[in-house]
Amino acid sequence: MTKVSQKIIRVGAMVTVLATIAAPHTLANERVAQTVTADRDSEEKTGESPTVRKSTSGAEASRKNVVLDATTEASALQLVDSHLPELRPILENLRRVQPKAYRKAVIGLARSSRRLEALRQRDEPTFDVELQELKLRTQVDLLTAKLKVRDSDKDRSELQTAVTNLQSVQVQRLQLEVEFLKQRVANAKQTLETAQERLKSKQSDASKQIEKAIEASLRKAGRLDAGRKRNSKETVANDE
Repeated sequence: MTKVSQKIIRVGAMVTVLATIAAPHTLANERVAQTVTADRDSEEKTGESPTVRKSTSGAEASRKNVVLDATTEASALQLVDSHLPELRPILENLRRVQPKAYRKAVIGLARSSRRLEALRQRDEPTFDVELQELKLRTQVDLLTAKLKVRDSDKDRSELQTAVTNLQSVQVQRLQLEVEFLKQRVANAKQTLETAQERLKSKQSDASKQIEKAIEASLRKAGRLDAGRKRNSKETVANDE
């Protein structure tokens, strides 16, 4: 660990960096949420994203009560070792210097790890873009924190490159989001057309469908033949 990095730890800049990295991403949450039918139906009825609703005060309170156990820590460190190795020495120093900040950062990283893993299983292209964006955001945040401690032409140049690449990846993510929403609109349109056809059929053949429903109920009750005989007698009586 360099002296500059140690200074970053002391001024608490890394706490802000790690909090930013651990923040959930809207599109990733949305993609995962779409695999749950109940949430999807609720969203279509209310017009409010279940992801947004879950981020209200109750959810925030529950997050504060999350316990940092071995599984949670392992999940966070696996994400760091696999994709964000530059954070490992920072986390190790944070563990010694600011245990509470370390706990908060690790819990947030573990949450990101679980979300990314769920996304990887359901939507590989979006997972790749989200992961790349996470890496670039981490790079930007780290360079920003370093520049906060000491100005450097090298860091400024790297920051410009990282921000440019981040912008490109964010465009890719938004393109995927547009395609995702287009597909949802197409699916909704197909569902609407099917419902309209069923409504039209129900309205045009009402009497026939009533008769079929009565026959089905009589058949279930074992009275279908008796019902037909009764109807036959009534028809004869009316003719007389």
